[in-house]
Amino acid sequence: MVGGDGQGLHVGKQLASASPHESNLIKAILEASFAPSKVQRLIYDKAADGDALRQRRADGGVSLIAPQLRL
Repeated sequence: MVGGDGQGLHVGKQLASASPHESNLIKAILEASFAPSKVQRLIYDKAADGDALRQRRADGGVSLIAPQLRL
């Protein structure tokens, strides 16, 4: 998994097996970030939509922007 900034530059990476759901890897990629400033917003796809993940990111000071997953 690779994280990028708003300009498309890579700011972090995390290597993991294929078994964990990618939303569980978000914390690791944010912690592995080598960006010069703290991440304030995380833009992600529907896989990241969920109240628990939004709350964990908000507690860490990161605003999660993701389309709402409709079941």
